[in-house]
Amino acid sequence: MATDSVGTAQLVDASVELSKMAIGSIGNDQVIDGQIDSSKLNFVPVKSVAGDVNVTRWLGVGPSSSNVARNATLFVQDDAGIQTIQAMSSFSSSPITGSTVLVGVDDGAAVASGDRLGGLQFAGSRSSDHNLGVGASISAMATQTWDATSTGTELRFSTAPNNANTRSLALTIGQDQSATFTGVVNSKRYYVTAFLNVTQNIEQLTDTVVYWNQTLESMNWPSRTDLSRFVAPIGGRYLCTYTVVFGNNPTGARLSWIVVNGKTGTMPRYAYINTQATTDSTTSNSGSAVIRLDQGDYVNVLVYQFSGTTLMIGPMATNRMTFTIDRLSE
Repeated sequence: MATDSVGTAQLVDASVELSKMAIGSIGNDQVIDGQIDSSKLNFVPVKSVAGDVNVTRWLGVGPSSSNVARNATLFVQDDAGIQTIQAMSSFSSSPITGSTVLVGVDDGAAVASGDRLGGLQFAGSRSSDHNLGVGASISAMATQTWDATSTGTELRFSTAPNNANTRSLALTIGQDQSATFTGVVNSKRYYVTAFLNVTQNIEQLTDTVVYWNQTLESMNWPSRTDLSRFVAPIGGRYLCTYTVVFGNNPTGARLSWIVVNGKTGTMPRYAYINTQATTDSTTSNSGSAVIRLDQGDYVNVLVYQFSGTTLMIGPMATNRMTFTIDRLSE
């Protein structure tokens, strides 16, 4: 082997001893299933000749001596497609196996409270000259001095708002598993109860949308311009409850259900109720369902009947037709 330098080296399933290798530098290296004892080797960035560096033992970046402070960066860069740093284990899977990405700090002393253990940053180019900016980050911070039985840690999540290039703390997950949001958390309650205080004709064998023409009570709910719809002001899980009252008729079934965004047909139907009329009196259908809605989604109540004639729905005797939608959670 030359005594000054090696231009391009490919080491396959080998362990290289520096005593038999020249003192110098390696240019474009590909290390496969091997180890390099490099106490005397002048390190330069390791580059992949073909695009992949496959190492089945250790891939080291930076000084190897345990008494030398580490400070090195590993770059994975390409100009095509989405680039991924992948760790994959071929060991039999179990609850305690699998690949792990370890990020940490070791300066030869115990970690102290307030020390940063490591983090992840999410960056992107801000211009055509590869000027990178960081838009979000996650940092792990020690919350106590570490020892053999104590490793208290919290996670800090930071984001950059629109029209700004600096990050601010958004969320802290504490060592006690508590969550503290720095920004405003939307804790408002959103609900409305409406009813139909007039009668509405329902033709037989026809899906018919119910109109709820009066608001009984509401909290933080926007004005309803379409009286058949209840539009979610923000995303979340909503509890929807209704009661529909059909007029007197002893024949056929009375159907009712909730739909999202005006969908018709058989699916999906929420809080689907099918009641068979048996006497010449009113028939009431009541149902409820928890439905996940995005902001701007809306719900309707539809009815259908098999009486053989037109029926009315609406307030009958002591029965009232009502609909309530109440936001439960995110």
